[in-house]
Amino acid sequence: MKEAREKNYRIVAMAVALLAVCGGLLVMAGWFLDIGVLKSVFPGMVTMKFNTALAFLLTGIALYARVSGVGNDSKGNNIAFIASLAVSAIGLLTVIEYFTGINIGIDQIFFREPAGAILTTHLGRMALLTAVNFLLLGIAIVTLGGKTERGVYAAQVISAATGLFAYQNLIGYIFGVKILYVLQHNFTAMALHTAALFLLLSIGVIFASGNRGFMRIMCSDLSAGIMLRKLLPFALILPPLFGWLKLAGEGAGIVSNELGVSLVAFLNAAVFCILVMMSARTLLRTEEKRMKAEEDIRKAAKDWSTTFDAITDFIFVIDKDSRIVRANKVFTDFLKMKPEDIVGEKCFRIVHGTEKPWPGCPHQHTLADRKTHTEEVFDPRIGLPLLVSTSPVYDDNGEFIGSVHIAKDISALKKAQQELRDRMGDMEKFHKVAVDRELKMIELKERIKELEGKLKQ
Repeated sequence: MKEAREKNYRIVAMAVALLAVCGGLLVMAGWFLDIGVLKSVFPGMVTMKFNTALAFLLTGIALYARVSGVGNDSKGNNIAFIASLAVSAIGLLTVIEYFTGINIGIDQIFFREPAGAILTTHLGRMALLTAVNFLLLGIAIVTLGGKTERGVYAAQVISAATGLFAYQNLIGYIFGVKILYVLQHNFTAMALHTAALFLLLSIGVIFASGNRGFMRIMCSDLSAGIMLRKLLPFALILPPLFGWLKLAGEGAGIVSNELGVSLVAFLNAAVFCILVMMSARTLLRTEEKRMKAEEDIRKAAKDWSTTFDAITDFIFVIDKDSRIVRANKVFTDFLKMKPEDIVGEKCFRIVHGTEKPWPGCPHQHTLADRKTHTEEVFDPRIGLPLLVSTSPVYDDNGEFIGSVHIAKDISALKKAQQELRDRMGDMEKFHKVAVDRELKMIELKERIKELEGKLKQ
């Protein structure tokens, strides 16, 4: 589930990137063809400047190159870096223009905006907050390409900041509060579709992080991830919606201000109580499933441990550094040691009492060729002849992590072999005596026949 969720978030990020590219191209087409609806959405509203549309085009390209498969090679990384750098440069130069009063000449380099443009203090110049957002988004996309978690966290925080700035402007448009998107009388206002694209891009950059940074919570199957995914969308959408309904009701003369405020408070409380209860029920089911799964795991582990300890052979697991990871009860009882005194210690130090591997140890052969080896070992310190077999162990990624030792006491087998050899020796002696006696009897009979022949003569 987590992997599928991460993949879906990346798809959303790619879709947002393409939307930014399309949005930028449409507004640029609006400037080329002088189509007002593409430039300002509604008549009488501030336009999205041409350089803003160009910056959105570049931001979409940078985000797409970063999040798609193309961004995994050097060419894709270069595209993302160059496009992000260009976006940040546009934003930074515009910020410099605002605070220094110097006209660098980038505002109307492509189109000369006619005088009298709505909520525009500098013709062709994007809003100050728009410039700041482009500066931040460019930095975020560049930082997102890093391999450290700290860089990912930084990119996500920066993107969240741009999203909050855009959200503030959208709230201003929804409620008709001009100060929220104009900010100051000597600054150009942020256009409506500019704010909308910024909000989407901030989400896209955060989703492009995959399963890193704060997105670990969003992708998680744990309680925190479930709660966040359920509540966050409603927390962002419902309060502004209720506020807009209040204003619409007041404007239509349906409700008074006092009743509208009361209804907004009631609806917020009621909806979020319902959401919390629904989330709590989902979390309860998740916790019950988790507890059952943990109980099944504990039972399986106990059954495995019981079986492991019931085996009469010595069994222990050793890592690549010859340290004992696990040992069965028969082995620890034989050594007269506790498991906690064995685990983590070098096997040759515990078993053989040496400071280096035992000569001919099969574990050393397994380390060398990653194959199973079987050797007959007799150590006077142990006092038992053992048939030792070592088999390689691999992790989920196929990496060699150690070996499993199975040491079988072959004392009884050795004793039986010796008894067999002794019996074979006795039989050989008996056979020799019997054969010698038979030969002597034959020789005696021959001698008797000789004597009888001489007597007859």
